[in-house]
Amino acid sequence: MDREQTTARRRLVEWEDQAASARSLRELSGLDFLTGILEGRLPAPPVARLLGFAFTEVEAGRVVMALDPAEFHYNPLSTVHGGVAATLLDSVMASAVHSTPPAGRG
Repeated sequence: MDREQTTARRRLVEWEDQAASARSLRELSGLDFLTGILEGRLPAPPVARLLGFAFTEVEAGRVVMALDPAEFHYNPLSTVHGGVAATLLDSVMASAVHSTPPAGRG
């Protein structure tokens, strides 16, 4: 497509201060911490806000996240960039592991 015919797009990303999350990591079990994010009592991680994914299920040893692919996820071939999938996979696996320790452990 001719560059002159393209329409510029913008995307504003906002996130909450992570200080509450840092304190909660020391006070809550991993499962309670992640459940707090799922239920909106704790802020979502900035990377989740940036890429648009969210927790949908949290239990000990198991976490499910969802992402609705959008144009800003596309690579030059107009498909979702593999790095987006890798980031989602990294986040869900690390969260599943983090759902198992007791309070004060990481």
